[in-house]
Amino acid sequence: MVTSFFRFNLTSDNPKALVDFYLGIIGMPLLDEMDPNYDGVSLGFIAEPHLCIWRADQNKKANSGNAELVFMCDDVNKTYEELRQRGFVCDPPFKTYWGGLVLECRDPDGNLVRLRT
Repeated sequence: MVTSFFRFNLTSDNPKALVDFYLGIIGMPLLDEMDPNYDGVSLGFIAEPHLCIWRADQNKKANSGNAELVFMCDDVNKTYEELRQRGFVCDPPFKTYWGGLVLECRDPDGNLVRLRT
């Protein structure tokens, strides 16, 4: 029986770029010691599923498509400004059909990253 959701695995041809994005730009905390080869780097938040980035040349890719990762934040507009201050370029947040405010961007591997309140 399934008891919980554990993590998301992303394989990448450039895992350092993904780690730099999620750690340095998005601001996800590092959960384990940093692997010197950027293989199996775990990022996330306590008591929630986490993100684990793997080297594509050392690990089997899960699929040939891209993932969509959705993050919650307190204030989408403030988060947008924080990302811009960190040097990340993306379009401003937009209002969705259901009335929420969403910020969308792409990570270095082209995965869709959605931030919302």
